[in-house]
Amino acid sequence: MEDEPESRTTILNELGYCFLRLGWFEEAVKIYEEYLKLLPSDNDGRFFLASAYASLKWTGDAIEELRTILSTDQNDVLAHHDLALC
Repeated sequence: MEDEPESRTTILNELGYCFLRLGWFEEAVKIYEEYLKLLPSDNDGRFFLASAYASLKWTGDAIEELRTILSTDQNDVLAHHDLALC
């Protein structure tokens, strides 16, 4: 898997989403943090990380991630919505 970074990012993204859907938020955070080290410009992964943070009541971390998304895409409606909820 290490020789194929594209496969690694796909697996991490899917695994993180599974953890998020299962309510395993701390595990999702770990996976998405690792994922974003490989693909820091992926706003979808960043949004899911922010969702995991918010679910853990780590509001400051969630806000930071959502603001990062909005700094690159001011039209991201979901990021605006979740930021308003924080």
